[in-house]
Amino acid sequence: MKGQVNFKIFWKQTLLFLTLTVCALFFAGCSNRNAPVPPNKRLSGHQFNPESTLLERIKPIPESLLAELKKTDEREDYAAYMPGPSETAAIATVFEALPPLCTEVMRERLAALYFVSNFVSAGYSDWLVNERNEIYTIIIISAEALKTSIDELLTWKEKSCFIDDNSGFEIKISVSPSQKGFTYIMLHESCHAVDYVLGITPFTEPDIKLLRQTPAETGFTRGIWRSHKQSVTDYKFREGVSFYQNPRVKISQAESLYKEMSASPFISLYGSLNWAEDLCEFLTFYHLTEKMGMDYKIEVTQNGKAAYSARPARQEQVRKRFEHLEVFYEPARQ
Repeated sequence: MKGQVNFKIFWKQTLLFLTLTVCALFFAGCSNRNAPVPPNKRLSGHQFNPESTLLERIKPIPESLLAELKKTDEREDYAAYMPGPSETAAIATVFEALPPLCTEVMRERLAALYFVSNFVSAGYSDWLVNERNEIYTIIIISAEALKTSIDELLTWKEKSCFIDDNSGFEIKISVSPSQKGFTYIMLHESCHAVDYVLGITPFTEPDIKLLRQTPAETGFTRGIWRSHKQSVTDYKFREGVSFYQNPRVKISQAESLYKEMSASPFISLYGSLNWAEDLCEFLTFYHLTEKMGMDYKIEVTQNGKAAYSARPARQEQVRKRFEHLEVFYEPARQ
């Protein structure tokens, strides 16, 4: 009879399909885990001592890595930097105030913390693997972050997104006049470390797919991100966002840009770049405002007069996403 199903054949075909699918996924996973890893991604190149304290992992950056950074950023003025005693004491204070999960993951998987003078970025994280292809991280931070305030650093970083068109517009980001820029960078980069190791987003960067299978979404990205750089909703303001080098947006457009951002679920322009930066900006400003009691404010002025201001951490769409950050404050992993 037309439409009648032979269930015996149906189940044989179904079981065969499922078997082939499971096998394909298994071998794909094995292939990813055994994929060749470049020499510069090997943990063995960073003299990692798992018994060392976090402060003891502050080391001079290897010459080979410094040369690689100079070549990538086209900068000859990069130089290794080691913090002095007073700076080391300040670093220790910041370490003690980090979210518990950040501290735990860094103790287990942070191979080294390097400082670089004249670094074009505020901070930078990268992944490494050991002989079993388990993920570790390094963090590289601008030495200037130890000397400038968090407000100065955040303002400098934000202004790198804009082209100065002599329109009289200025941007200021404020959080706290007493904190150093290192506080912001360490919160942000330690969050990347957690994301590399635990996958709070599907992957911190696409190359992680070489090491493990990644989901299409996680609790943090669901409903916000369609892929690493593509948001579910098409927010026009994201189109021109770029930081540190080659800005594409005129500073006279800043007011309209921030107004559009304020109607979105992003806590900062930098966080709108991709889901990994979204997570780290969220954790950073959540911790600064909700845990440390600071006031995160964006101000746009023209010729010294107020044009627009916003407090992104108070926006309803932003606050709805705070629940996804509680994992960073839960008891230690078993």
